[in-house]
Amino acid sequence: MKRVSLARVAAFRPFAQFLETGGCDVVRQLSAAGIAPEVLGSAESLIPFLPACEFIHDMSRQCGEESLGLQVGSQTSMSELGMFGTLLCQSMTLKNLIEKMVRWIPVVNSGARVWTESIRGSGTLKLSLRHEVEKGRVIADSFALLLLIDAVRMAAGPEWRPKKASFDRAGGNRLQQFEALSEAEFDRDVDYVSIEIPSHLLSTSVHPPAKKCGADFVEDITLTNSAPSEDLVGSISQAINSGLATRVVTIHHAAEMAGMGVRTLQRKLSVKGLVYSDLVDRVRFQNARKHLAENELKIAEISHALGYSDPANFTHAFSRWSGISPSLYRTQMHQEHLAIPGQVRRH
Repeated sequence: MKRVSLARVAAFRPFAQFLETGGCDVVRQLSAAGIAPEVLGSAESLIPFLPACEFIHDMSRQCGEESLGLQVGSQTSMSELGMFGTLLCQSMTLKNLIEKMVRWIPVVNSGARVWTESIRGSGTLKLSLRHEVEKGRVIADSFALLLLIDAVRMAAGPEWRPKKASFDRAGGNRLQQFEALSEAEFDRDVDYVSIEIPSHLLSTSVHPPAKKCGADFVEDITLTNSAPSEDLVGSISQAINSGLATRVVTIHHAAEMAGMGVRTLQRKLSVKGLVYSDLVDRVRFQNARKHLAENELKIAEISHALGYSDPANFTHAFSRWSGISPSLYRTQMHQEHLAIPGQVRRH
């Protein structure tokens, strides 16, 4: 089924941090890509994968970082990637860890496909990953390649290096300059990355770097509940939500990210009784209600957060959606909160 691929900020933030440290204008370029810079503060938030890859591709060229994926990957630990990293840290054995990666990487990034296969007669397991995108794919692939090795090292030890690996020829010839890849023999006629892992390591216990892991414990359901939507409408709504304050996703951009033409997208929405502006309004209304009920942001600040240049336009839109003004809605929400039975009111 066609849908917009999304990735968690935790899997993308290392690029922004690396580039910012190098003096690149990350905030301006993120905004130009339609990604709200503020989203980097929330590791489990979702951003559209296509513009994220376009961002790292363009920044790699602008900042002269030809091996951006490898450089960022060499400085990043799989265990640091938000709740997903913590989930891997909870693995019992390397086999268990690899099973979790295969299952959960698509929940971290719905634009990634992961699989394993046993290499007959070699006593090895091949772990492979491919990103379903073109522009920026080699950078994302090389980053993932080093993270796969880092994950195996949680069980095999910090000195482990793969003897065989796969990487697209378009990724250049600097691979073996990176310590983790220094002993690898490469298959280069591929459009994915992979490493081969000796089968005898699969029963090895996992010993993650405690200081780099996040929360003490993460339940599977926590990741599932915040996963990228596999539904077209749901994934477009998540994409719209990711950049409201910067640039509202247009129907043309949404169609591009979903891999279809605008008319096809309009037809698919029509079957569900929707037009594209309905989705934008729905996302804005949900965010508006949340802001009005949960914090003390001024109406003008909420208006900006929802992508309105004029607060009056937000007030008009909210009244159209709900029948009352944002100010009155906030007052009613506070009154309902104070009227909850059993709540002690202070005088």
